[in-house]
Formats: sequence, structure tokens, C-alpha cells
Amino acid sequence: MAFDVLEHIPLDILPEYLEKFNSLLKPDGYVIVSGPTENILYKVGRKLAGSDFTGEYHETTIGKIKEVFNRFFKVQILRKLVWPFILFEIFSAQKK
Repeated sequence: MAFDVLEHIPLDILPEYLEKFNSLLKPDGYVIVSGPTENILYKVGRKLAGSDFTGEYHETTIGKIKEVFNRFFKVQILRKLVWPFILFEIFSAQKK
């Protein structure tokens, strides 16, 4: 499981982590991944919260993470938390 953590890893080194996931998984195993979408609500919330909450700690978004996973795994969207925009997405990634 990788819940709300991969967005903190630079996108260019994310494939290294995916290789590790792949090496640890059994043939029928899968990884569950979740992360924020970084939509307009997050940006407005950070502005309202002040300079201590810039969001600069996020290196990427769940959409870009999913694109990288698609290169190495079979990806299936499990859930999207919607209110009024998509806030979080959860997907599974299984060995191809």
C-alpha cells in the first residue's frame, strides 16, 4: 500500500520505486495507491491557510503517478473521492 506518499517523490525517480514494488510482489500481487489530485480547492485552501502551507512538498500529482504506473503495471481505478471536484483517487496496480 502507498497511501498519500508517492506525490512526495520526484517523478524522475518514481520508476525506481515501481521496480522495487514489482520485485516484492507475488505474481498475482498488486499495489494499492492513493493520492490527492491537487485541484483548485487545494490551491485556494493553501492561500487561505497562509504561507506555512504552500504545497511545495508535493513533487507531483496522482494523475502523473498513475501515468508512470501504467508503463509498468495494469492499473485499475478503485475509487475517486468527489466533492465538488475529484479530491483523491485510489487505484490498484497489478503486475502485467
